[in-house]
Amino acid sequence: MEVFDIQKQLDIYYRHNQLNQAYEFLLIQTQEAMEKGDDLLVLVLLSELIGYYRVTAQFSLGHSIANQAYKILCARGLENSIHGATTYLNIATLLRAEGKYQDALSLYHKTEKIYQELLDEKDERYSAFYNNVSLLYQELGD
Repeated sequence: MEVFDIQKQLDIYYRHNQLNQAYEFLLIQTQEAMEKGDDLLVLVLLSELIGYYRVTAQFSLGHSIANQAYKILCARGLENSIHGATTYLNIATLLRAEGKYQDALSLYHKTEKIYQELLDEKDERYSAFYNNVSLLYQELGD
């Protein structure tokens, strides 16, 4: 299944508050991507799982998935790529939700640096980045 189709299906589940179905779908898609050896799709799916665990306050599981994603980034030499930045953004948001603000801020800065190096300044990915960073600063009272 392609990334667009996966995200479309997830949107349907989330729109209808079907968290269990979304979770099962993510697990199945992740398993299939792993079996195919599609590391880039696995990274996308792991990022979605990090988000799921953030929303459901399952921080320990979120960190476990974050570690898996980081290992893939390192194995593929993608630490300073857009895939890396997206992964860091999702991990930072998990950390923010967990109340680990300084750790989150560090990863947000790392994400921003990669974005500044690799993205056009009008790229839409900046909106998600700035939204999340602003929430962190709001929680810090800054």
